[in-house]
Order: sequence, then C-alpha cells, then structure tokens
Amino acid sequence: YSGKVELSFRDVDLAFVRVLDLDQNISPPGLCEVVAEGETVYAIGSPNNLTGTITRGAISSIGRLLGRVKYIQHDAAINYGNSGGPLFNRQGELLGINSRGFTDYEGLGFALPLKTIAERFHAHKLVFSGGDEQSYCPICGHVTPGSVAYCENCGVNLELYVPPQKLAEVH
Repeated sequence: YSGKVELSFRDVDLAFVRVLDLDQNISPPGLCEVVAEGETVYAIGSPNNLTGTITRGAISSIGRLLGRVKYIQHDAAINYGNSGGPLFNRQGELLGINSRGFTDYEGLGFALPLKTIAERFHAHKLVFSGGDEQSYCPICGHVTPGSVAYCENCGVNLELYVPPQKLAEVH
C-alpha cells in the first residue's frame, strides 16, 4: 500500500504514516504496555529483503536510557531491514517498534516502547484530525498551536520550508 508521512520524529526515528487507498479492513495487533525483563520477545522484519524474517530474544532492560529516550533493550537480532518493525511478546501483542541496534555488538537491540509512541501520537493528534490550526515543523517534529512563521523548538522558517513529497510503501 502507498502511504503519506504525516508526522516524523528524528530524535527517536519514528514516523506516522497514513495508508492511502486501503481497500480492506486490517485488524491491528493487540497492544501490551506491561513489559518485564527476561520476557521472550520476537522481532519481525525484512533484513536483506528476506520478508517475514523473525528473530527471538529476551528483554534485558525495560528502560535503557540512550540519549534522552528510554528504550526496551533486548537481544533479538536487529539487522538492516527489520529496524522499524514490530517487537512482539509470546502472545503476539505489540510491545514496541525496533529502532536501533549496534552493528559492532551482537545481542544489542532497542525498541521504542508503546508508551513513547502513544505520547508522541496523542501530543500531535490534531495534525491527523485537521482540527484547530497548528504549525508542524517537519525538521524537529514540534507542533505549535496556531499559525507561526518559525518553529518554537528549532527555529526553522516554516514559511520558506517546502517539504519534499514523502511517500512510503507499506507491505
């Protein structure tokens, strides 16, 4: 499916994509915000274009601080192609989105927890609904109530910035 990037956050490598021309109902997975260290987890993705690849691991830390962001640290293999994919528990419930790993070390995978994803979505949900006027900065992801010329967070001139048309393919 084709999609349009509605919001993106470079600090956590996260984007919200609106699926265009969806011709079927898709049931989302169950969500689980209760995560425990030692729990078995599964990472799904397409490393090296090998679609449907699944790796298994265990959670090492539920609040590993990298920069200013807390991640779920696990040892399920994260390779190029399955970062951005889901991290599930044994019940098939979504725990987070795999966002990074370290190529120099084996067994160091990191997923953005659902709590962080939900906080970003709810703080910016007016962008999706088209409600009250807001100014969204495509550079840093900051949303300011009302119409402003400059981003309050990073200072980019929003009137001069013409974002490239971002389309994503969703499989």
